[in-house]
Amino acid sequence: MMSEHELMSPNMFEVLGLSDEQKKQLGKVKENMDTEFKKQLDKMGEARSKWNEKSRAEFDKHRDALKDVQPGSEEWNKITVPIAQAARRANPDVVRELEAAFASSKALGEKLRIEMFDVLTDEQWNRMVQLIDNPPEYVKKIRRKWKEANEKAAAWQPGPNSWKPGDPIPEGYRQQRQERGKFPRINQSE
Repeated sequence: MMSEHELMSPNMFEVLGLSDEQKKQLGKVKENMDTEFKKQLDKMGEARSKWNEKSRAEFDKHRDALKDVQPGSEEWNKITVPIAQAARRANPDVVRELEAAFASSKALGEKLRIEMFDVLTDEQWNRMVQLIDNPPEYVKKIRRKWKEANEKAAAWQPGPNSWKPGDPIPEGYRQQRQERGKFPRINQSE
């Protein structure tokens, strides 16, 4: 599951049959990274807290629409996805801060991985690559669920007032188009 997590634990390598010396080396890597890790957790926690506050405020506006809907159901998703999108549009600074926190988590995770990978023998490295390339069935199942959840969250869905095929061209757009004027045309005979 390494590819699904920004940060990883040295405990993930236990399955590779680490020697006592390797465990000590991984412990040192962990100690060295501990301060950075704590700072990153604080940064991530702060960004998530701000996002949760802003998105909760948006969801509170729609509490009545959600009160009789089963969480996780298709109907729930039809209601909540546009609410979450509205929260993102209304709070771009908070979204940027959260995205920056995720990016720095990923960078820290990469740094930590490289240091941990350097502790492994060639045999252990090959075993790890084999596990990553041929994961157990339960891992495949978890990956599929995560992928489906991420695809649902990322898919754009039109809002309730969106233009739909067959609707007339919105008057506001017509006016805006007229105000822009026409593109200058070159006389074809010249």
